[in-house]
Amino acid sequence: MAVEIKELIIRAVAVEEPAQVGGATVAAEDHTAEANAQLVQACVREVLKVLERKSSR
Repeated sequence: MAVEIKELIIRAVAVEEPAQVGGATVAAEDHTAEANAQLVQACVREVLKVLERKSSR
């Protein structure tokens, strides 16, 4: 039996702080660009998994 989700609400709070590496502050732009790329890759993998499961039904 299939379950239909009519509404999904996701709330998040993001706080950006510069990282400390060996006593020096890393630029926030460099850190967030890499983190964003990793996040996008993870999201793409999850979407592809869902699409693969959906097509195999």
